[in-house]
Amino acid sequence: MEPIRVRYSVFHKDGATIAYLYGKEGFDMLNVPVEEYDGSQVLKPGVKLTYDATDYKVHEVRHIMLKTAEKIDTRYGVNTLSPQEAHGYEYDSAVIIVLENV
Repeated sequence: MEPIRVRYSVFHKDGATIAYLYGKEGFDMLNVPVEEYDGSQVLKPGVKLTYDATDYKVHEVRHIMLKTAEKIDTRYGVNTLSPQEAHGYEYDSAVIIVLENV
């Protein structure tokens, strides 16, 4: 069984694109609070988090399991996590996160 590859598409509720993040490393960049009782991290409406030195509150979360893997078209744009390298990110699952300012 292979792991599920995840893309987090992060948007502001007013329409701006905040980030596209991938996998566990990308999720960790959202600084989602750790639950005291079991150490898990729960992403749901109302949760406060910090991304790129800005505080946000989660407005909406949607999870989409794709029928087939999506591959990022690297002909356009820049991999902001590592601008020198072309990336071959593919993902099977998309998590749409809509944030609002705190």
